[in-house]
This record gives sequence, C-alpha cells and structure tokens, in this order.
Amino acid sequence: MSSGLSADYLNSYGSLEFDGDTDANYTTVVFPGGFDLVRYDETVLPTWYINPDRRSIDASVSYWKRANDTVNEAAADRTLGRVFRQRRGSGRWMTSHAGPISLVAIRERPTGELDPATTRRVVDFLTFYTRYENFFAYGNQLYERADYARLGIEVRTMMVEGFIREYLVYEPESAHRLWRDGAPVVFVWPGNSQTDKVFLDATQWWKVAAQEGFILVVVCEQYSNTSISVSHRDSNAFFLQLRETMINEFPTDPTRFYSTGQSAGSQVTQNFAVAFPEYFAAVASTSFTAAPDAAGVITMDGVAYPASGHMIPNYHIYGYGDLPFLAGGLWDQEQNSLDTWAAYHLQVNGLQLSDVDNVDGVRGGFHDRFQTWTWRDRETAVPVLKLTKNVYRSHNTMADESPLLWDFLKHYSLEIDATGNLVRYFSESGFRHPEHKRRL
Repeated sequence: MSSGLSADYLNSYGSLEFDGDTDANYTTVVFPGGFDLVRYDETVLPTWYINPDRRSIDASVSYWKRANDTVNEAAADRTLGRVFRQRRGSGRWMTSHAGPISLVAIRERPTGELDPATTRRVVDFLTFYTRYENFFAYGNQLYERADYARLGIEVRTMMVEGFIREYLVYEPESAHRLWRDGAPVVFVWPGNSQTDKVFLDATQWWKVAAQEGFILVVVCEQYSNTSISVSHRDSNAFFLQLRETMINEFPTDPTRFYSTGQSAGSQVTQNFAVAFPEYFAAVASTSFTAAPDAAGVITMDGVAYPASGHMIPNYHIYGYGDLPFLAGGLWDQEQNSLDTWAAYHLQVNGLQLSDVDNVDGVRGGFHDRFQTWTWRDRETAVPVLKLTKNVYRSHNTMADESPLLWDFLKHYSLEIDATGNLVRYFSESGFRHPEHKRRL
C-alpha cells in the first residue's frame, strides 16, 4: 500500500528542466533560441498503484497523470483496475517513437502481497516496457519489449574461433508473404557493452522487420571487455559463419544482405564497408565512423586490411552530443573522423563534398530533429552516400532511426558477375516491382 508523496515534494522536482549536458565523455548539446526544455514532470513513466492509501494518494496520482499526459476518464481493466491511458496525439518527447503506450493505473482492491498471481501480474506490468538512453532526456525513449515466444525469435549459438557466440534470428511471417523464398537479411552489431537481447529492445529493429518483411540477425558481443562488460571480437570470422548459416538454413536473398550497428557495432559495419564491400549490398549505421589510415589500411580485431577502394552505398546517423571525434559537421573548420569517413566514400564514388543535394541539410522528424545531407551518383542520380545529424540526442541511438536506416538499405542489391566484378543495383520500390531494378 502506497501513501504517495506530498504535493510540495513533487512540485519541488516537477518544475526542474533537463538541459543539454551529456555524459562527460560526449559533446554538450546546444539548443536553438526559444527551445522549450523538457520538465521533470513531463517524463513519462508507466505507474501502477495497488491498494493505495486513499487519504493521501491524490497528489501522486495527479503528478503521474500529468507526467504521462493521460486522458481524464479512466477505463476499467480486470487486472490493473482503473486505467488512465496516455492520450492520443501526446507530444511527450519520450514516447515520440512508440506513441501513447504509457499509463497510470490504480487497483483499489486489496490483493495478497504474497500471492504468486500478484507477483506475476506485477512482473508482467513491469516487463512489458523497456527504455533506452538513460542519461540524456531528449534521446530517452519508452518502448514495448519484444515477446520472443509470440514473435518466434530464436536464441542461437555457434562456435567462433574457440568461443561460443550467441545471436538472435527473427524471421517474421511477413518475410515469406512479401518475398516468398528469398527475404533480405539485416545483420545488426550492437554498441559496446550491449548484448543482443538488450539491443533488440533498444532499437526496436524487430518492429521494422515485421513491417517490412526482412529477416533480422542480431549479433551478441563477446565477453572480452571486462568481467562484466562485453565487446566485439572476431567479427569477420563471426560474420562469415553467420552468412553461411543464413544462406543454408533460412529462405534468404544473398544479394540483399545488409549491415548496421551502433557505436562499436557501427565501427564493425564501417570497417566492413572499407575492407569488404562485397559482403553487403549497402550499409547504414549510427555513431561511429571509420576510414583507412595514412597507409591505406583499416584495422579490425587487431588485423590490418587494405582499403578496397570500391564504393558501397553508405548511410550514417550521429548525434549533436555524440563522441568528440564526431563533433560538428562536414562544413566547419574542425577535421575529425566524420570528415575522413566522408572523404573516403566520396572519393570512391568519384564525388566531392560540394556535390551534396543541400548544404544546409533537409530537416525532418519529431521537432525537426533530423538534419540530412545526400550525395548522388553523377550518372544515375541514385543516392550513394548519406549523412544525418540528430540534433537532439547524445551518443546512444534511438529507435526512430532504425526505420530511416532501413529506408536507405532496402533500395540496393549486389551481384557478382562471371568475371568476379561487383555489380550493384538500385530499386526505387525496394525491389517490390522487378521493372524498377536498375544498375548503378
């Protein structure tokens, strides 16, 4: 039984605002003039009161109803009691992607605290949700967790270089419906310290896969960073084995294999783009760029590989408050990893920085948070390089970036001709219509 908190206590925190400070290792976000900062009492948090103290709970219920931007009238629920759901059209930052999934519930009937059924209901309520980006409010998002049993997500393992490695495979029903026996595959490489299970929920890639009909493979990192933190290891060997497994055991289209990742996982993806562009039809990743060094090589898992010098369609998203070597943009005076990444991929495409569609970038998304630049092939006008700056996030990715990444990837395929040359194709419809397929 909760007695709640006093109105004075709640009000002392509710009016506080989240600023642009990020983790000490990242860049501070500077908001434009007139920007409305998010208040503490605008932080959505699903809340369930079970048998509260009716004499003193009103202030707490009112606070959380405001925070969750709920409707005024409650709906009855057999388990939760009276439920005030987040209103449709809610403008809360932390549900900008998932939509109005939060709520405040009040079960006024007493229930047995030691009853296993009560415990199960509480666990079900809590574990329905997940959230990601825990130290920067403007990137923090509340999501629905994936139900492995309902979705049919497989947790698999394989031996890689003497270590047992885990990975997830999700083959949605839509994959067969849309592509019959040849679905595209997206390989996802999580960020440093992220397991496959954590990253599946944090990115919501499973929802994009279900909607778009591709097979999702989420890599689990190796326990090589610290005793309690995982990091990438043997990525090249792992991918080559995963590729064969997907070809041999799943109905896939090997001409439409794609790679994505976040942070250290983005580094893996971008390393592949430089050293092994023949692996994927296209790549698209977030918050870590890579380019050859002065000797023309790139290093992966301690092994130096020469840059291929071949193009691969490439899209990268980073945050205003991201890693220091991604600070700023391509038109400022600071030269960093963002610039060397762009320089390499522009060069292999025979392009220059000035060939961009719009120097100012095209704005879109929630509160125009995405600022996007695109470079196109000079002969075909097909996008071959793309960069987006998320002006309201720090380092960690957001799930509303996953559909953007897929919307870039889905247009490309890769074939190898009889002489061993790489031949890339572009389809405006994402290969839904065969007549749209044209050579790059």
